[in-house]
Amino acid sequence: MQFKYLCFIIICFINIINAFDPYAILNVGKSAKLSEIRKSYKQLVKEWHPDKNSSPNAQEKFIEVQQAYEILSNEEKRQQFDEHGHTNEATQQWTQPRNTRFSDFFREDFYFNFEQDGSSTRSISTYQFYHKVLPDSDHTPQIIYVYSTFCGQCIVILRSSWEKAAVDLEKLGLGVGTIDTTFTTRVAASLGVSRIPTTVVIYNGRYAYYKGIISYQNLKNFVKDQLPSHLVKTLTPENVDQFLGGVKQDDRPRAVLFTSQPSPTLLYTLMALKHQKYIEFGFVSFSPTTKTIADRFGVKGQGPTLLIFKENQTKPSVMLQSSEMPRGAVNEILSSHHFMTIPRVTSQSIFDELCPPPSGQSFHIHICAIYCTGANPGKSDKILENLRRLVTVAMETEDQLSDWLKFVYVLSDKQPTFVRSLSGADEVPE
Repeated sequence: MQFKYLCFIIICFINIINAFDPYAILNVGKSAKLSEIRKSYKQLVKEWHPDKNSSPNAQEKFIEVQQAYEILSNEEKRQQFDEHGHTNEATQQWTQPRNTRFSDFFREDFYFNFEQDGSSTRSISTYQFYHKVLPDSDHTPQIIYVYSTFCGQCIVILRSSWEKAAVDLEKLGLGVGTIDTTFTTRVAASLGVSRIPTTVVIYNGRYAYYKGIISYQNLKNFVKDQLPSHLVKTLTPENVDQFLGGVKQDDRPRAVLFTSQPSPTLLYTLMALKHQKYIEFGFVSFSPTTKTIADRFGVKGQGPTLLIFKENQTKPSVMLQSSEMPRGAVNEILSSHHFMTIPRVTSQSIFDELCPPPSGQSFHIHICAIYCTGANPGKSDKILENLRRLVTVAMETEDQLSDWLKFVYVLSDKQPTFVRSLSGADEVPE
């Protein structure tokens, strides 16, 4: 009985491989030039695009056209197909690199054992989806490719397009994974997936379904479109002072990226998303209009330059050139500049982060010096300015000073209850 099933499986695989003819799909001859192939491809993509064609088989045709073009537009893949009738990438999912017993072809409920050799190294289980992916999606966009072991085109896309894009998307800091509906139907239903393959972006409780051609650039643009537009503010000579001056209201540092790009990249937007609780992010695109901003802060050249401003709006606390800006290094620097030189306590969570309560496991002494200021802004501003100078000099002199000593301040008129809890008095000091 198993032998009959095996023969049937092998015949099906052979038919699938032989049935895929990229020349026939693109309606071109085997001697067609690349320009002819490209022209036919563009026409068929418009005809079968799922957003423009309501036919039930539009997505399947669209995928076939995509895969056919990937073969015929690549000289090496086209030569492989002409010589062997298939490409290595298109058939590798059907082959096993070792001698497999007949019994290995069968699993419970007749599931084919494709997982052994590799559908995806980023496979997400039901447990991981509900306990890791969904919680993480509150702060980090998650991109999930939903497919089935039984879908030949799904596997082709997984191998030839998705895995390549996933590697680069992960480098940006995105969550990336795959879900095989053969084994995780519950998750697919939770995602609202009704057909495969489907690419889903999850962020902050929202699901967005990508229907275009899978590539790194296309997916990157799609993810960026799902993120809030207010994460990064585009700066001009008219609004830059207001942006930098906002530190007086919210007491949060400002990060400003100068670049030749016309708009913020996904990487910079993701950094803004990660650090939005602590830092306001701005963006300046090099142009004749914005040259005055670049000159004002000593930014030269067209390469990316990142500035971080704190209390001083005329001089950045940090300036990073493009050669100093790998993603890991920038994130580390941003994390180390979450707060002003002397931060203002605006909530209990901020206070606990700046002045954490004793854990019972540390033998180090931690001191938190709190300056409580009243309703006299002129006097308190001058005291704070002098205190900042003192702290800045002290931290430059003693590298590890901030490890055991923190300076913060609180506005007594804004948080009277907090001040009373510190003083143990009924009246708030002025």
